Amino acid sequence: MASNLVNIQEGDIVVHLGCGDGTNTLLLAKKTGATGYIIGLDISEETISLSRLNAKSQNLLPPHVAFVKASWAEDIPIASNTVGYVLSSGIMGPLSNEGNGHVLKEIYRILKPGGKVVWDDKRIFPEDQVVDRSASIPVDETGSQNAPPTSNLPELLQDAGFNPEEVDLTGIASKSSSEPTSQTSNISASSDTPLLRWWDAYPVVRSTSLPRITADALAGYFKDGSKTGTDYAVIDVRRNDHGGGHVRASHQWPAQTFHNELAKFYEEFGNTKEVIFYCGSSNGRGPRCAGWYQEYLDDLQRQGEDIVSKAVVLEGGVKAWLAKFGGDKTLVDHDL
Repeated sequence: MASNLVNIQEGDIVVHLGCGDGTNTLLLAKKTGATGYIIGLDISEETISLSRLNAKSQNLLPPHVAFVKASWAEDIPIASNTVGYVLSSGIMGPLSNEGNGHVLKEIYRILKPGGKVVWDDKRIFPEDQVVDRSASIPVDETGSQNAPPTSNLPELLQDAGFNPEEVDLTGIASKSSSEPTSQTSNISASSDTPLLRWWDAYPVVRSTSLPRITADALAGYFKDGSKTGTDYAVIDVRRNDHGGGHVRASHQWPAQTFHNELAKFYEEFGNTKEVIFYCGSSNGRGPRCAGWYQEYLDDLQRQGEDIVSKAVVLEGGVKAWLAKFGGDKTLVDHDL
């Protein structure tokens, strides 16, 4: 009945375990809205890829709607004490049958005080909605994906940290609202997501051997009168740390949303021969964005498009650049 439904609202943070192809996760994304976050987790790379495609077709993108591959035997890749609801469609039975208490402890960890874990689909979706059961969830020893929780579920929940008085075995358990507030975690402005690693929401970069350019060689481009606007462009993928100094005339495209904007980025730089990426030290964000761009170019080339652009990484990032040229106003800009 409608009165039994979990009241997910705009701005809530929700994690959906066993999200499958994302059908139901995307229904819930309409409730969490532009100010909330919903993260679908599944053990299958194939279904996560499908979920991302389905989300993109509805223009539902990270950080507010994200799909991440995860193993139930490992830690959930989400910050502690940040999540309002954990929805575990169809997986509580197999997990309790297998005696796997680790994921329940992880659920307790990521829930904020007063947060709830819900494993009865009737508490999540109206009865007239079809619930997708195709999630790649663990199976119990009988081969059933959707086996009911076994009798040891109360003990597993209590061992995970849940107070028995906060547990309703018909499908919902709450983390005590009296949890000390000093233990709560806020979503940091630098990540803008409850994910511990923002890049988990995007495909793993396959391009690991991209060409690199040294700071001295790039400085030579600035002084080489033969270089034109289509010969090279420099891309700064930092965000909040951009203001401390950057390569002169570089373009800022923050890494956290870069993958969402690949088509737009290609429109602007697809005719540029060398697109040079950097971050702080060019060990993380810079190479990651360069890899995504190069793979985008490779996909276009496989489709028959003529490609003139290539991705390059600035060796040592802005740290190496500023160490060499920090006092040279012809090579370094600062935000006003």
